[in-house]
Amino acid sequence: MFGKKRTVYLRILPNEQRVKCIENSKISELSANPPFTTRRLLIGEFDVAEAVLHDGLEALFGKEWRQLRLRYLIQPMAMLEDGLSSVEKRVLEELVAAWRTQEVVIHTGKVLTDQEVLAFFD
Repeated sequence: MFGKKRTVYLRILPNEQRVKCIENSKISELSANPPFTTRRLLIGEFDVAEAVLHDGLEALFGKEWRQLRLRYLIQPMAMLEDGLSSVEKRVLEELVAAWRTQEVVIHTGKVLTDQEVLAFFD
């Protein structure tokens, strides 16, 4: 599996991450304990959010995820009242930076179908 490209659709809610591999349709839904959302920020506790994502990737791909090339579509699902600031976008990009990242797209809007997710990378 070394080098295979996989597309990860990551939806982030308060203290919850929904991680889906588009190619195999596997889904992992994880709640954070301790919480990563604070009163002001969707991801206020970065290390906690990063650990939750790690667990989600391992649930989808097992230990083999470390050998994959991953591209991410990240969709924050809450706390978007005034749009995303450049700082919030950076936090989302950094969240996946350590996890075999090849490409990152940040999407705000409706929940996407698998085909719509893949269209962002074409």
